Amino acid sequence: MRRIIKNELGTYARVVNGVLQREGMPTKNRLLHLTKLHDASIFLFRHILHDEDPRWRIAAKYAGLKENRDFKPINLENALLATYASKLHGRRGKFSVYSTLEELTQLSRALMNFELGTRYIKALSLQQPLKEVDGYSLQFERTKSISRGADKRGVTGCPEALWQLQLYKGQTYVGRIGFNFHVENGSVIVTIPNIQGARNRFEEQEEFRKKSGSRFGEFLCQQLKETLGDSFIFNGVKGRRANKVIYTMSFRKSKVPVFSKNDLNREMNY
Repeated sequence: MRRIIKNELGTYARVVNGVLQREGMPTKNRLLHLTKLHDASIFLFRHILHDEDPRWRIAAKYAGLKENRDFKPINLENALLATYASKLHGRRGKFSVYSTLEELTQLSRALMNFELGTRYIKALSLQQPLKEVDGYSLQFERTKSISRGADKRGVTGCPEALWQLQLYKGQTYVGRIGFNFHVENGSVIVTIPNIQGARNRFEEQEEFRKKSGSRFGEFLCQQLKETLGDSFIFNGVKGRRANKVIYTMSFRKSKVPVFSKNDLNREMNY
C-alpha cells in the first residue's frame, strides 16, 4: 500500500517541487521538533502530510518562522492578500486550504515575503539612517493593519503590502509606499503595489516637493531602490483609479517598470 501511494505521489511531487524550487522554498530545513512540524501541517493543510509529500517544505518553513521570529496570524494574512508582480499567478486558498498549484504559489510567496523582508529590513536598520530632507525623515515598518480606517498617526490599513517605507515631518505622518518581496527562479523581486499620501497632509506633501525637488511617491520609490540596491528586480503595480496619476508619475520618474494587471490576473499553466 505504501508503495502504491509513493508511486501516485511521484508525478505530483515533481510538479510541486518544481513550483517550490521556483519560489525559493528551501529543500532542507534545520531539524524542528516533530510536534511543531505536525502542528504546521495541520494548520496549513488540515491534516498530517504523507512522508513523501513535498509540501513538508512549506510546513517546515512556516514552523521555523513561528519558532524564530515575531510571526503573527495577521502577518500571514497580510502576506497572503499581498500583491506580487509575476506572470505566474498565485491565489489565496479559500477557507485557508492550500492544495492547487496557484494556492501553493501564494502561500510560498507569503512565507518568503515575511522572511526576506524581516532579513533585509533588519539589516537596513543597522546601517546609516535613511536620507533626510530638511525636517522630513523616512522609516521602514511592517504593516500593522489590513483593515479600513487609520491609526493615531493617520497610517491606514494596507492589505496589499506587508512592508512600508513611510515619510514623516517630525512626528507627523505624511505618506508611504507599500512593498513586498518574493523569489522567482533565483531572483528577488520587489513589488510596489501601494503609494498613498496621508489624509489632510497636502501642505506637508507640497512643502516636501519644494524642498526635495520630487513628490513623495517618486522620492520613496527611488529611496527604496537605492537602499536595497541593484541585486533586486523592482516592479510597480498601478493602484485604484482615484490614485492613477500618483502611481503613474511616481513609477515613471523613479524608473520603476509597471506590471500589467492583465498579467497579474492571467490564468497560468504550471
